[in-house]
Amino acid sequence: RNEPSQPEVSPPASGLPPTCGRRAVEDRPPSLIMESPKVVGGHTPPPGAHPWMVAINLRTRSGPSQWCGGAILTADYVLTAAHCVIKYPATTFLLKIGDYSTMDKEEEEQEFYVSSVIIHPEFDKGPYLNNDVALLKIVRKNGKGIQFGKLVLPVCLVPSNWKYHSYLNCTVAGWGSLGISEGYSNVLQSALLPILPEEVCTAEYVYGASRLTQGMYCAGYLEGGIDTCQGDSGGPMVCFVDGRYTAVGITSWGSGCARPNKPGVYTRLTRYLQWIYSNLD
Repeated sequence: RNEPSQPEVSPPASGLPPTCGRRAVEDRPPSLIMESPKVVGGHTPPPGAHPWMVAINLRTRSGPSQWCGGAILTADYVLTAAHCVIKYPATTFLLKIGDYSTMDKEEEEQEFYVSSVIIHPEFDKGPYLNNDVALLKIVRKNGKGIQFGKLVLPVCLVPSNWKYHSYLNCTVAGWGSLGISEGYSNVLQSALLPILPEEVCTAEYVYGASRLTQGMYCAGYLEGGIDTCQGDSGGPMVCFVDGRYTAVGITSWGSGCARPNKPGVYTRLTRYLQWIYSNLD
């Protein structure tokens, strides 16, 4: 895949680390013919290809259990979906940073508890899962937040004037289910999904106009087969913008997984930038 040469990079928006969105490892999807049936219909990226990914675990009696995804914004804050975190106190969560395989402890893997859960004040007002965005503030360890390195980096946030171009391919990743009623994946999965035009998402045979708000968009394949699924919620949709990997959406909801005419629905981050920046201290 050709990518613009590095010097054309523009600085990230204020408040984000200058290193955001600059990964050291490329994620090269296999050719579509080689696509393995697993995110659903995705592939296994190399370690470090999604260095901003956070595995949000629930602390249970039998140990931590994979719950949702998230994205590193700064050394102290993780972006996720409100529906992932609204029902539990902050102490329930364990964040795994730099994780790849849930079975192994990776070299750069870091674990943090959560000190506060910040949920969008208008979450779930109106249509189902409207304004599905939240921030998690970590509990620092010995005064230190998330340590950035080759396999751990923050993602950039979408510029406020960015347009959701129809059929632009962007990446989703997660440790979620490999299919309805299948178990979660032990290893991070990723997939390329096209952003779909608003008139497709709101068509009656897809979701209808009443289900989708201005704070949502949909992405994926109307023929089905590749999609986010349960457990991928909260993870970012990442596009290549101005030479940097940039979060433009949050995995939010869908009807089933990888079903025809039921693409995934994502939180439209351009609508929430002011809220996000005002809550990063």
